[in-house]
Amino acid sequence: MTEQLDHKTFDLVAVLAGRDYPTIDVPLYFNEKLGFEIYQLEKQRNRTFDEGEARKLDEQFDVLAKRAESEKYTALLKAIPEQVRRDIYSKVNEEFPTKKDLLGREEQNPEADTSFTKRLWAVYIQKITAPDGSTSSVDETAVEALYANAPTTVHEALNSGISELQTGARAGFESAAKEVNFLSDASPEG
Repeated sequence: MTEQLDHKTFDLVAVLAGRDYPTIDVPLYFNEKLGFEIYQLEKQRNRTFDEGEARKLDEQFDVLAKRAESEKYTALLKAIPEQVRRDIYSKVNEEFPTKKDLLGREEQNPEADTSFTKRLWAVYIQKITAPDGSTSSVDETAVEALYANAPTTVHEALNSGISELQTGARAGFESAAKEVNFLSDASPEG
């Protein structure tokens, strides 16, 4: 006896068109001098065994930490469709073709890397919020200024945030899949 299967359908294009993308807030600190002062103070604190001196250093640290918090900017990053990332990659490769050395290895191209980073920042960064709550949109001029003038820590924070958006959803689904006991339910295929 053959069972008649009831095939249900759905509109895959509509599912993909209605997707939402995750966002992440990334703290940005532009005052390198302050960051270095905090670092030096923390190093000094770790080497101090005198309780009185340690207390003074802790108090100084708290003051600097509050100052740092008052100078914290926040970048709102939003994930992008994979096709947008691929288009950026293709345009950069078109503008900066890959060159190979005598052994056939691809040569590093700093201009291509710079262009790729700036273009990614332009599509991922939605806005930057100042400590007072005011916001700045991020256009090509702002991206150029960030890339040219922001400290390395800002570059690292933005790139880490983008990386987290790229891998976070996949990691979340992988974690969820581990929780499913695939052997506990009978297969619908029999």
